[in-house]
Amino acid sequence: MGDTLIAMCLFNSLGQPVHITTSIDSWYATWKRIFNIGDQIQLEPVAGSGMWPNPPHPKHLESFKVFSRYDQFDHVTVFGQSLHTGRRGKKSAAILINDGNYVKDDQFFANIQDKTDPYPFIKFHTKKTYDTILNLVQSAGYDPMIIDSRDISADHKVFLLNELCDFVIGYEGGMCHLAHALKIPAIILPWRVEPGEYHVTDFLHLDKRTYFIRNAKELDSWTADYLVDLVNNLHNETGYNNQWMISNTFPDPSEFVEHFRRGSDKKFAMQLDWVLQYTTQPTLGGY
Repeated sequence: MGDTLIAMCLFNSLGQPVHITTSIDSWYATWKRIFNIGDQIQLEPVAGSGMWPNPPHPKHLESFKVFSRYDQFDHVTVFGQSLHTGRRGKKSAAILINDGNYVKDDQFFANIQDKTDPYPFIKFHTKKTYDTILNLVQSAGYDPMIIDSRDISADHKVFLLNELCDFVIGYEGGMCHLAHALKIPAIILPWRVEPGEYHVTDFLHLDKRTYFIRNAKELDSWTADYLVDLVNNLHNETGYNNQWMISNTFPDPSEFVEHFRRGSDKKFAMQLDWVLQYTTQPTLGGY
């Protein structure tokens, strides 16, 4: 879900038609319809085409979304209706919990810690963290909604986020990318790893309506008023704390490019070269 959405934003930023060979019912077709994306993105539906042979598979493009902004759509089309995006003051908040899976307790994470904390569990958090989030959201006067289940269609997710939710809060993933496209603030939990020189979450979410929680324990000190003020600031594109967007070197991407090239395998390096050949003046986040 998130991979294809950020890939669409990247393709849409290249200033030339991009021809996508994909499966008939792919996420690409879903996003093109919902976000009314024009002829610059051309789809060739092929039954059983598998792993998106043309252009590169989105899972190898997500890191290179850094070279373009998120498309900010003024309207979306779902259920035959054209809906305005960016409305503020909605009364619900979307809580993103473990990719729609059941909430894990402390013992679950203790058991997998010695197994290199496999993906996607490295992004998820404990029941205690989500209890804290739930209490904060309700204390701030919002009705909590949990809508990241894979059984909820893309149209339903877009409708619920756009029409009812003032912000999203929870694990890093596709729903956060969707929030960016809908102009909705996102408050993102960290990956449960010791950060290196760069935070993984930051270069995947170059968006000025986004705040990154650096440690889940930080939530213990938050109050309802703090949450309300943070959401208001993010709606105004202030209060964001992205490592790249507050850096003195932003928006020069050369440091990131070299870091990523050194740490990537041959396939990822090929994907980076594919992007750079169409991006003559890359800047981080397109800013």
